[in-house]
Amino acid sequence: MHRAIRILVGTTALSVVLVMMPTVAVYAVGVPTTMSYRTPVTAGPVVPGFPIDHLGVVWDEPGSSTAAGDLPGHGSVRLRHGGAWGPWIPLEKDGASGAGLWASGLVAGDGADAFQVRGIPAGVGAPRTVALNTSDGPLRAGHLVPVGAAALDSDRCRSRAEWGADESLRDRVPANPFPAQVMTLHHTATSNGDTDPAGTVRAIYEYHTVDNGWDDIGYHYLVSEDGTVFEGAWSGQLGATWQQDTYSRSCSEGGDGADFAHVSTADDSDVARGAHAGGYNTGNIGIALLGTFTQRGRSGADPQPAAVAAAEQILAENSARHGIDPEGTVDYANEVNQITVDAISGHRDFNATECPGDRLYAMLPQIRADVADLVASPGDSPPSVTVTSPADGAQVSGTVPVVADATDDGGVTRVDFDVDGQPLATDTDGADGWTAAWDTTVVADGAHTVSATATDTSGQTSTHAVGVVVGVAGTVHVGDLDGASTSSGGTWTARVTVAVAANTGGPVAGAEVTGRWSTGDSAGCVTGADGRCTLDLAGIRKRTGSVDLGVTGVAADGLVYHQAANSDPESDSDGTTITVSKP
Repeated sequence: MHRAIRILVGTTALSVVLVMMPTVAVYAVGVPTTMSYRTPVTAGPVVPGFPIDHLGVVWDEPGSSTAAGDLPGHGSVRLRHGGAWGPWIPLEKDGASGAGLWASGLVAGDGADAFQVRGIPAGVGAPRTVALNTSDGPLRAGHLVPVGAAALDSDRCRSRAEWGADESLRDRVPANPFPAQVMTLHHTATSNGDTDPAGTVRAIYEYHTVDNGWDDIGYHYLVSEDGTVFEGAWSGQLGATWQQDTYSRSCSEGGDGADFAHVSTADDSDVARGAHAGGYNTGNIGIALLGTFTQRGRSGADPQPAAVAAAEQILAENSARHGIDPEGTVDYANEVNQITVDAISGHRDFNATECPGDRLYAMLPQIRADVADLVASPGDSPPSVTVTSPADGAQVSGTVPVVADATDDGGVTRVDFDVDGQPLATDTDGADGWTAAWDTTVVADGAHTVSATATDTSGQTSTHAVGVVVGVAGTVHVGDLDGASTSSGGTWTARVTVAVAANTGGPVAGAEVTGRWSTGDSAGCVTGADGRCTLDLAGIRKRTGSVDLGVTGVAADGLVYHQAANSDPESDSDGTTITVSKP
């Protein structure tokens, strides 16, 4: 019998459940293939040929005694958008860089078309850059959760399948598991205010496996600013054996993250070996907060309360699960190294690094105390919070009231409202409901995320977020997808009819629809007066039994594409992706 403990805040903290569940593989299309461009560092501008979502710089360190990673400067990068160059951005060391290799944290490209690197320390070996795009590549088929309305509904955790891990990148033979001894906090040295944390996790995954040459992503857990926990290193499903076709249970399908990081053993005490603290990875649980928390420069910021609260929950539940005293010390030992450290440590306690940043590192004493309180009082559940206004997907303008419903058995002490991860207002009494006023005239038109974080009398927090659109008359979405096929000699043709509708429900004429077939072919059409147009793929060979078409965009004058509203009345697709079988 395996013991599993729910690791994520939600409705119940530290509740023990018995888990013996089969793995069901679900195959769908819905996550873009990560595009990459790798090149040695040069003096001039570099154009990778696709919009840059993330950029990293890597080099081989010159020696064990004088490592370039310890030098005061690591170079900088600047990015070009629409012909205009931005400022030079200092490179921060990746929160999981290993011995012998220096790797920068990934710099947000924000769709840049070119980059330039300067100031790399002299004497380093083979400095090189990688540009990554995790949002515009061909839609990839694989072990993914369904992409319909039920998918990605969990607001607290994301399995590897849900954030879109390309399982072909990792080592198919997992590292040896080992009993948990210690837990280590990191920062990823990526950008703060991240609007696409799942894309960032995919970028870190490729960066660690391809550019750092590791077996997998280095961390066991990654936490976004809103407190969502992403599964890190693959471990196989709890209750299963080490096989390449076993996966953690999707959070949107009832999983709670209990199988993240943990392998199947007689007593469920072993964790997969990560790659986050060079020389000290065996039995060391790595938890990384997305962002940069250094004191110096403009790149550093304080960790968001929701992220710290989620990290504390992970630490508390692993403390209980493995019998670790969160305020104690550990005589850590592995095959080659021994060290005495705090049971909850920062990366810098093991290696010469700034990680997890001065701001997060200074919080460790309070984090240890909070975790000890959580372990001592497992029955105290976090608060419940829901943003009730504006509604998810709403169009807003002017001054908008933001309203949240927050409850807790012991009482709610405050609700913090954020817009795009930045503080908006704090309500500490809730006498007239938990509310804030948002002046939308100070932000750019388009999509934004509004969130509310409730804190209870025990200091526990929960967060809920909604997406809204500012300053536009309305939205447009796919209202129906219909597939058909015809045969012609030794080949066949797939046809998908797309119906485009406005948020008012009426058809939209003149909308430009773009899509991509699972073969890699792009497609496009313009809707007629009835709001419909067709996308064809001809010349498909008979041995191909089916193809998938994913809508990648809908553009219409005065309207914003709201993909989350895509639908299909006949339910033969999810509104965004459809499978067409040969005739």
